[in-house]
Amino acid sequence: MLPARCHVWGRFEIGAWSRVTVDVETYERGERLLRSGREELRELVQRDEQGYALKIVSIQELPWRRDAEPAGDGVTRSYPWFVGRERLIGPPEGVGVDFEGFGEPLPCRSYEYQVESEGRITTFVDVVHPDRFPFVLQRVGAVPSGAPDLRPEYRVRMSISHGDVAIDLGDRLVSGVETRTVVERPGRTTEIVELLAAEVPGGLVSKRSTERDESGVVVRREVIELVDFSETPGEPGIGRGEVRGREGRLFRRRPRSSDDRSDD
Repeated sequence: MLPARCHVWGRFEIGAWSRVTVDVETYERGERLLRSGREELRELVQRDEQGYALKIVSIQELPWRRDAEPAGDGVTRSYPWFVGRERLIGPPEGVGVDFEGFGEPLPCRSYEYQVESEGRITTFVDVVHPDRFPFVLQRVGAVPSGAPDLRPEYRVRMSISHGDVAIDLGDRLVSGVETRTVVERPGRTTEIVELLAAEVPGGLVSKRSTERDESGVVVRREVIELVDFSETPGEPGIGRGEVRGREGRLFRRRPRSSDDRSDD
């Protein structure tokens, strides 16, 4: 029910890719316990009218090995463009909603549906506008399949904190959006701030996650940063810094609004 052009991979052809670094820190009693990092490559390897497939390759950063190679050939995962009618909750044409987040109410269509996977039923709400990026996916919650108690194991709230952020991709300046997501689980709350741009395959420019326990103490941090990307096929050389084809490289990001938002 959702048009492919609204998707973060919808405007790209086979061979487009993006590469990010992922840094994770875990804490105990307020002290950093462990730090790990990896480099991750996502490449669009298949697309048709039904959906698309990504090849995901990661390389773990090990302090005692500077010449580490990717482990294996990676994994390939398939995703549908559309939500099956049988999964929808409500009318197939969606429900009209006014989404707040771009400085003014934006008339959108809202689709609610459920997906069952790995013993869990997850409810999603997609808020879509055909001409604005990004469409907003809200993961409402998950419950065990067949469980008599249907209280969700977690809830997710998403909002757009900046609707017009200037992003320098090296060869051009583009406009992106900054989103804020709060995930609530029993005893845990995670705040996620993402910077997204339609010009980047997969949309992700940066992602910062902070997980806290029920007393507000940080237990985990994760930072994902875009390294480079290409809209055309080419061997990106994960771990070697090679880039071919039309490319962009992230140098800096700055909100166009004057207020400087801090992220704890």
